[in-house]
Amino acid sequence: SVVVGSVSSCTTDGTSTSSSSSCSGNTAERRSTLFYMPHCPMRLYGNVLWSNWSPDALCDGNIVIYGNDFHSYDDRVLSSGERSDESNAVLRIIPHLVSRR
Repeated sequence: SVVVGSVSSCTTDGTSTSSSSSCSGNTAERRSTLFYMPHCPMRLYGNVLWSNWSPDALCDGNIVIYGNDFHSYDDRVLSSGERSDESNAVLRIIPHLVSRR
């Protein structure tokens, strides 16, 4: 399925078989899913990651995110408070990423 998200709108594309759509990104997908999320805020990426945080979904390629480069978030995070925030899934997953440009 394909889940489309943006800052201004959150919809599931008309051909998607996704069980639900969530503008907050709190959607757990049970099948291979492409999240199309260019220019979305870091917290939305974090919500998608936490909602699908399992070895099956994240490590086997069942969840693919087409969007911002997570390394750029790491480059821009300046405060130690932001770096130590354990709820920030984006910074936690960076060491395990496969990025394609």
